[in-house]
Amino acid sequence: MTKPTKSRRTVMTVAEALQLMLEFCLLIIAILTFINRKSKNSKTATSLTLHG
Repeated sequence: MTKPTKSRRTVMTVAEALQLMLEFCLLIIAILTFINRKSKNSKTATSLTLHG
């Protein structure tokens, strides 16, 4: 209550972190899709990578 600016900074940081995580996930999905399209022979490797 005494420092509202600090809480606002924390919220903005969390939002930015979530946005970065979302963009990172989209980037990984795009890369995996590109690899899957480029090399259709290694479908098993891509599926193993997706399953972890």
